[in-house]
This record gives sequence, C-alpha cells and structure tokens, in this order.
Amino acid sequence: MRSQTGEQNTIADQHEVAANPCPVCGHHTIILVQPVEDAEPERGPTPIEQIVQLMAEDFANPKLTLDDIAEAGGVSRRQAELLCARHLGRNPIALLRTIRLFHARNALVIGQRPATRVQHVASGVGYRHQGRFAKHYAHEYGEPPSATLARKPVDSFPGLTDADGPVVITRIAAILGRSSRAATDSASSLKR
Repeated sequence: MRSQTGEQNTIADQHEVAANPCPVCGHHTIILVQPVEDAEPERGPTPIEQIVQLMAEDFANPKLTLDDIAEAGGVSRRQAELLCARHLGRNPIALLRTIRLFHARNALVIGQRPATRVQHVASGVGYRHQGRFAKHYAHEYGEPPSATLARKPVDSFPGLTDADGPVVITRIAAILGRSSRAATDSASSLKR
C-alpha cells in the first residue's frame, strides 16, 4: 500500500499494534488491530469481544467463573455460552481451559531446566490441581506436561499449527484484531 507521498507503507504503518505479554512465560502475543486509515466510527466492543478480552487478560485467575465471563460481556450465562459456541466452537469454560493450556505449553516448551516445574506452570495458568492440569494437558496435546518439559528447550514457541497449538487461539486473535463481522466470517471458515 502506498501513502499519499507515494512511499511504500509497512504492515505496522497500516495497523495499530497491541502486544500483551503472557504473565507465565513472557511470550508476547502481537495482534494487528483494524487498519488506522480505514477505522470505523467509534463503537463499543461487542459482547464476544469483551468476553474474549477478559479471558485473554485474566486466564491465570483460578477464580474466574462463567458468571464473571458473562458479566464481562454484559450478557447472561446462557448467552455467553451461545456466543462462544457460535464464534469459537466451544463453551466459555472449555475455551478458558484451551487458553490456559496454550500458555502452559508455551511456558513448558521455552522453559529453562531445572528452574521450570510443571507444578509452577500449572498454578501460573490458573490450575489449582496439578493432576487435573496434567489430565487436560495430555488430552489436548497427546503427551504429559513432564514430557514436553523434558525435551530440549527452544528459543521461541514453534507457532500455531494443528499439532502445536489449538486452532481456537487463532480464532481468538481474529476476534480481538478485527471487527465482529470479520471475526465471525473468519471463525466460521476455520475448523477444529
């Protein structure tokens, strides 16, 4: 895209950029927000945007409940469940679990031995019970968290693929980074 002066613009010039570090592993999630020059008139965030924002920011809170999630979106518990199912293909609690497990995997893959412990990672992403964390982690990623931690650490997270990270994380980024309509179109085209 060229500016009015004819210079080539970069993606960063065309978008507002938001970066939120993970409190557990320090990994930054960079989200390109709606293009600045094509910005729509001010509108408040939609209920699904508010719900996703709360879960993205407060996933490590072990006391986060469905009532809190619904309240963040200004909707009832049932409406929150329906919105999450429609836009993300999961109920809010399963979605919160997926977000927590994604951050846990990131921390385990990058983790420094012997300083990183599965128990600390589990509690850092909002799990109170290590056994439940290990069960959910093994179900999501096909191996126990200790096996992920035992492998050689990497400098950065390998990325979002069906094998390494749940597709729902890309749906969340879509909702946080685009208008509600565009996120719905994108989410419906993705499979899980």
